This record gives sequence, C-alpha cells and structure tokens, in this order.
Amino acid sequence: MRKFMALIKKDYYISKKSLMVPIWITLGFYGMMLLSSLLPLISGKVTWNTMLNFNTNEMDAISPMINYVVNYFAVIGAGVLAVLSSIMISQSALNEDFRRNFELFHRTQPISIWLKSLSKFTVAIIGSWLVLFAVSILNFIIINLFLLIWHQFVPNMAFIAFFQGLVIYMKAVVVIVALGFFASAMFKDKAFFTGLGVLLGIHIFLVMLNTFFNLHIPLPFNLIAKLLFIDTAADITNTTELDALMKIIHTNWKTILFNMQTVYQLLVSTALFVISTYIYKSKEIKI
Repeated sequence: MRKFMALIKKDYYISKKSLMVPIWITLGFYGMMLLSSLLPLISGKVTWNTMLNFNTNEMDAISPMINYVVNYFAVIGAGVLAVLSSIMISQSALNEDFRRNFELFHRTQPISIWLKSLSKFTVAIIGSWLVLFAVSILNFIIINLFLLIWHQFVPNMAFIAFFQGLVIYMKAVVVIVALGFFASAMFKDKAFFTGLGVLLGIHIFLVMLNTFFNLHIPLPFNLIAKLLFIDTAADITNTTELDALMKIIHTNWKTILFNMQTVYQLLVSTALFVISTYIYKSKEIKI
C-alpha cells in the first residue's frame, strides 16, 4: 500500500498541470463574463435597476423546470472540461516514458508494472473527477446566485440536477480514461486523437460495408456514444407540473445509475485497463 500511495503522489504531481488547465479555462471564462458585465455599468449604458428588472410572475410556474435544466446543463459544461482533462492525462499514461526513453529506468525499479499502471489509471480518473467537482460547484454557486437574484431559486430541483449530472459525467470520465489508456498503450504520440483517427477509418469502412452489402454491423462511434451518455434532460422540458417533473426525475435516476449501461461501462473500462496494461508490459524496451 505504501508503494501504491507513493506512485499515486508521483503521478498526481506529474499530471497536476494538465488538471489545472480546465480550472484556468473556467476562471478565464467567468473573468471575461464579469468584465463584459461591468463595462456597460461603468459606461452608464446599463444600470443595476435595469439589470434587475426581471418580471418573474409569468415564469413562476416553470421555475422548477428552469432550475433543473439550467443546473443540469451547467454540469454538462463542467463535464466537457473534465473529459478534456481525462484525455490529456490518459493519452500519455503508458507512452510518455517510452517517448522520453525513461522506461528502462522505471522497469528496473522494484515495483509491479500492474501497480504502476493502476496508479496512473486511478490518478487519471480521480483527478478528472476532482476537476468535475470543482468546476461544477463553481458553476452551481454562480448560476444559482443569478437565479436567486433574477428569477427564483428552487433548491431541491437545483441539487437533484447537480447530482444527476455529476453521476453521468463521473461514469463518462471512467470510460474516456479507459479509452485514452488503451490508446496510450497502442500509440506513441497524440495517442487519443490517433486512436480516434483509426476508429474513424474503421467506422467509414463499416458504413460502406453496411451500405453496399446490406449488412448491420455495429459502428464503433455509435457504440461508444451509447456507452458514454444518456439523454435525460429532454423529457423534463415538456411539462411544467411539479408532480410530473418529480416522476420524470425519479425515472432519470434509474436511467442514469441503476441500469445495465453502468455495468457495461465498468466491464468495458476494466477490460480496457487490463488489455492496455498487458500491451504496455509486453512492449520491447529500446536502449
């Protein structure tokens, strides 16, 4: 366990800069939004009374739906940045030492290759989750402050959307890391995007086969899309009644977590980790 924790710390410090990129992007975005809001106020073209003059009487009926949808899509924004972070870390997980010719040194250390690989896999997942949490919490605070000032804050709907969005992207990050991990074992440079290029070629080839020979071979990108995401926000925009909204939200929990997709995500991610580590272990080290 001590060796594993030491590996975790080492891999965290190596990946720290990549993990901070989405945080800086988020802070830069909000900084620009703040600046663009303050300039009209300073120039006198807009006043606080004008900005706060928002009639909520006609929108009270749909306040729960607004709170759910806005907070849900706020987590999606954070999830995109977390996915970006997971790609940046995982695509160099198993090929960086080969690329820099450090692999021989690391192989001589009294540490299991499987333990070393598990450390990189764990840091990529947990690090991306931390990015997801940090950006999601920041989005949650800012967006709901706006709702509180300009419209109406409905806490239960906001928190439900927040946690459902988190669960969706926590699972998606695991799959993305596993895919990036596999790509890093297969390719030396720009592994994730090289892997995407190979998948695109296979996808186009299979589309041609299906078209010309009337086949029904599953397409790679379609399978990955089904494995990653589920659309849960679409149905909720079709109703404004609170009881109906709560039923849809309750159903969404089953759609998000308690289903076979979660099992497939875990199985596929575990299989990709094992295959990636085996490929990494079997690679010849050039001196």
